[in-house]
Amino acid sequence: MNEFFTILTTVGAAKLANATALGTTIEITEMAVGDGGGKAVTPNQSQTSLVHTLRRKPLNSITIDPDNPNWVICEQVLPPEIGGWTIREVGLFDTAGDLIAVGNFPETYKPLLSEGSGRTQTIRIVLEVSSASSVELKIDPSVVLATREYVNQQDASVLQQAKDYASQQDTSLKAYVDTQDKAGQTAAKADATKKANQTLDDAKGYADSQDAKMLASAKADASNKANAAESAAKNYAQAQDNSLKTYVDTQDKSYQTAATTDAMKKANQALADAKSYADSQDAKMLASAKTDASSKASAAESSAKNYASQQDNIVQAQALAAAKSYANTQDAATLKSANSHTDGAVNTALSKAKSYADAQDAKVLSSANTDASSKANAAESSAKSYADTKDAAHVRASDPHSQYLNESRFNSVIGSYLSNNPQATVGQIILVPATTAPSGYLKANGASLSRSTYAKLWAYAQASGNLVDEKSKDIGNFGSGDGSSTFTVPDLRGEFLRFLDDGRGVDSSRTIGSYQAQAIQSHYHRVGHSSSNLGSDGIAGGSHDRYYKNTTSTGGTETRPRNIALLACIKY
Repeated sequence: MNEFFTILTTVGAAKLANATALGTTIEITEMAVGDGGGKAVTPNQSQTSLVHTLRRKPLNSITIDPDNPNWVICEQVLPPEIGGWTIREVGLFDTAGDLIAVGNFPETYKPLLSEGSGRTQTIRIVLEVSSASSVELKIDPSVVLATREYVNQQDASVLQQAKDYASQQDTSLKAYVDTQDKAGQTAAKADATKKANQTLDDAKGYADSQDAKMLASAKADASNKANAAESAAKNYAQAQDNSLKTYVDTQDKSYQTAATTDAMKKANQALADAKSYADSQDAKMLASAKTDASSKASAAESSAKNYASQQDNIVQAQALAAAKSYANTQDAATLKSANSHTDGAVNTALSKAKSYADAQDAKVLSSANTDASSKANAAESSAKSYADTKDAAHVRASDPHSQYLNESRFNSVIGSYLSNNPQATVGQIILVPATTAPSGYLKANGASLSRSTYAKLWAYAQASGNLVDEKSKDIGNFGSGDGSSTFTVPDLRGEFLRFLDDGRGVDSSRTIGSYQAQAIQSHYHRVGHSSSNLGSDGIAGGSHDRYYKNTTSTGGTETRPRNIALLACIKY
């Protein structure tokens, strides 16, 4: 690895990633130099400033390397009157004042003119980025100081033009002199030499004056055009930025409020309607089964009673006929000796006939009752079995009420609604009355995620100010994961939310995402005593042994208010 190098800071990497993802740019405007506190330094991504800053001024130049399109070259010129210290570290800052890149520098002493030696020194930082279009190439022309390399290039060009012109004149004059010399005109040769020297001096003077004029004109023209272009660009960009921010803020607030209110209202109404419909359907099915069973039992009982009554009538008729036949037979046999028979004999015969009829009637009635009871029990058992079969099928069905929303269909409807509404932004936390996250969201359960798969959420985490090292993170922070390819989301499961104090003073000294354990507000309990003879410590006076006793504990395993459990999800 190189001994001297420049790296992006954590803030710089996050801003560059966000600019690349959103198609915007970051504007690097200043360079700082420092002495590292008197010793060599190693750049660190977590730096927000140099170890010891000596000078921080606007850039003199920011360009893209012509041979490497992903290299951004930033330069600052240190004039002779600046110095008296050793340069060991450098850094680049954006318009927000954030340190974007930091690097170490070969130990170099920058002298002051008052020390007897002075020089103009150019500090150059080469920044390698994934896309140079994400970096705005703009400088303030009021602080531009030309480097010696630029001036030398311009001087060399003009000087070469002057030399070429003088060379042409010299060649012409030499040819003329040679011609005159050959003709033997010595005087003309001397005069020609004098004229040649004068012409050469005039050419050099002209070249010097033209060089100064061209350089001054080029600088003035470039400065005027740069000032005009920058002023127009700044005015236009500021106007567009203000207009866009106002429009986005208004639309975002309006959409979020309306969408959240409408979604929760529709979800609650859908759940209420579904529950009401399910209850009515269950009540109807149970009432129908009971009515059907009751009807069948009543029909069976009525049929049994009719059958028993018919059998009873038949038996009674048969018994009466038998009794009458017996009586008639007895009457005919004893008619001749009727005078010798007593009323007791007749009564005995009638009694026997009645007993026989009653016995027959009891047998038939018992048989009829047994048969009716059996049929009624069978009908009731059949009705109960039918009702139980219907209830069991209803209970076992995975989706018995397809006409109203269950949890799965609720998740599908809400997920579709949320995924098709662009006002939901990456990193937004929502609460849903379901056990699965809607489409486009993840559970806020502290899971480890791929930085590449969830690139937008990773970019949001880096820019949120809530990204910390995995070993020291609280459950409400984003974590750095394995440090290279993964990161973790906040874990909100089983926790109450408390909004950031943000300077109000009710819950101060808290950072975003920090965890706070449970607590009970400081208080005391008053203990009554029937004696009026109390000492200063609240214990009855007189001779006694002082002792203390704990009260019986009560309550659960934590302190909490009444609450409702909802699933916390985060937009990716």
